[in-house]
Amino acid sequence: MTEKEKQAIENKDEKYDGRFYYTVQGEKTFCTASCTAKSHLNVVETFSSIEEAVKAGYLPCEKCRPDLYAKDAKARFAKNAQKYIDEHYSEKITVDAVAQYLFINKHYLMRLFKEKTGVTLMDYLNKVRCNQANKMMDTTRLSLEIIAYSVGFKTASHFSHNYKKVFGYSPSEYRNERNRTDKSGSN
Repeated sequence: MTEKEKQAIENKDEKYDGRFYYTVQGEKTFCTASCTAKSHLNVVETFSSIEEAVKAGYLPCEKCRPDLYAKDAKARFAKNAQKYIDEHYSEKITVDAVAQYLFINKHYLMRLFKEKTGVTLMDYLNKVRCNQANKMMDTTRLSLEIIAYSVGFKTASHFSHNYKKVFGYSPSEYRNERNRTDKSGSN
């Protein structure tokens, strides 16, 4: 067992689910890293695949169900990538950074994300940022440039370009329309 695997089991880190499986002394089942069913102090053996664990005579744990996880590991990676983006959209995010966070190859991440969500990872990031920008435009009078930087875009022009790509109109047009609507609604 590697030190990373040991840490993943101790921390019940679901980022490692599907990357390896483990057994506990005295048990005839194997688990994912995030399993909460057992004490992880007496890990006996780790396996790189479900097939390897089954071949060694172990059954899937009934709590963490590694056999079900393996069938939809791509969906879980895509979901975890979305969660990472949703929580860090205002930071500098690259495909490399998300792949490193998930401990998977960036090319594999790009393929599986598109397959499971229907959009590229960067298109998803830009949509999240633009939706957050809408919230800021609706609730503040901050300049578009400050909003652009606040939601993670490097420049106002990059923000405007991506905003128009996502919504079909510019952030200025959105804000002007909101202002007209607000004024006509207050009369």
